[in-house]
Amino acid sequence: MEAVEAEFFLFLGNATSEASTSKLKAARVPYIWKRLESGADNWRKIIDHVDDPGCLGVIAQLSSGTIDQMSSDDFRGLTRQLLASVGRSRHAIFVHESIVAPIPPRKVRKISDRPSHHHYLAEWARNSDEDEDEDLDRLAEIGINNLDWDPDDYFSPPEERSLEFVRQVLADNDITVTPYKTNAELSVLAARFLEQADKHLLFRIYVPSGRLWAEEADKLLSLFRDWLGRVKGRRVRQDGYSTTRGKVYEFYGDNSTDDIDLTGQFDEFSDFLSACLDRPDEAVRILNSTSMDAGQAYEVVARYSKEARRLKIDIRQARESRLLSLRHRLEDELSELGASDLDISRIADAVVPRIDSFELGLSNPRPAIQITSPGDVSVAFSSQVIGTVNGIAAQQVQGTQNFGVEAQQLLELIHAYGGDQRAELASSVHELEDDDARRQDRIAARQRLKAFMYGLGNQAAGVATGLLTKYLETRLGLGG
Repeated sequence: MEAVEAEFFLFLGNATSEASTSKLKAARVPYIWKRLESGADNWRKIIDHVDDPGCLGVIAQLSSGTIDQMSSDDFRGLTRQLLASVGRSRHAIFVHESIVAPIPPRKVRKISDRPSHHHYLAEWARNSDEDEDEDLDRLAEIGINNLDWDPDDYFSPPEERSLEFVRQVLADNDITVTPYKTNAELSVLAARFLEQADKHLLFRIYVPSGRLWAEEADKLLSLFRDWLGRVKGRRVRQDGYSTTRGKVYEFYGDNSTDDIDLTGQFDEFSDFLSACLDRPDEAVRILNSTSMDAGQAYEVVARYSKEARRLKIDIRQARESRLLSLRHRLEDELSELGASDLDISRIADAVVPRIDSFELGLSNPRPAIQITSPGDVSVAFSSQVIGTVNGIAAQQVQGTQNFGVEAQQLLELIHAYGGDQRAELASSVHELEDDDARRQDRIAARQRLKAFMYGLGNQAAGVATGLLTKYLETRLGLGG
């Protein structure tokens, strides 16, 4: 293994850019660049680099040729080893949209226009003697400078079996790839990842100002950050910014927090807050089990009990206020549809969610009951009434008052197919809709949503295609 004395970032493939490397040079953070279209010995060195404790993060770009190579008989085992190591580290994996998109690209330029070049690259990937200078000289002889080789300009689509193999190994290691369309977009995304990784980003979420319990989420997250430091002894700092339409929350740590399970920590915090409210003696015993002395434990529990009590009242009052607003909206809208005889109060109470624990802010609240059929309500709802109720309820609960049809449809797909990523994906939709949010964050949100849409496959192919063309590609005019 090549010895590395300091912390470093690892670039794989053609993920390097002037923006990324300049940022690292300015911060005096070393980086290593390694080709993936190379021999097995080089891959073993790459795996050693990823496993090095000094590796701060891995940024990789998978080209079509790399994907074909990864599934070859000589590299399948190495591919599993490499991606298993990458999955355990901070990482950003980029793949051109024309490779992963379910729709044909508008323009694909193939290296096969010069067959000898394609044949040479395949042979070089299999038989490289690891003399990188010699390899680059030989590439230059046939007209390819690998340092400036643009994967957007020179590639053929990978074999479908190769793509399926790589997809499966990525999924096995919980690795989500980020699609990109232009080199400029790749540069922005890579630079953003480097900045967040260097600061040890632990958690990030966008909460729209119109969402139910948005203000309470602000208080809860601040209290959570305080608990991480005061009770758990974790060095965590809170950052972010606000716009007129929402607020971004970011938690950063240091080397000691890289192994923190923030979801598990939040669950523990929620249970502790509930204990402070209902079972203060138990909360004190929890603190006594740490290094905190008895006097300090009682002081902390007293403070958190007060905060939890205030928060619980605010949560209840916020729901009551939203119920009143929803009833008024429903009365106005449904009367115009000739459905004013419906039990408005009952419908409103059904669609505004209740919560039994301090969990808001880390999830995307939705109506507790979707009005999709008459159910046990005696009045038969028309499809127009159902759509009106669901639309108003979503606006009141999720804060989507200014959303268009495509954004609303995308949120529905996220709710249906988003799984464990629902909160992050819904957050991305809101951030994408916020014209005042940072440009690089909106680009990242868009590409995260594209990755989700591409991953749907046949589950919602018709809707997905429409959303991509009408919304993700054109909504913001971000380029690419």
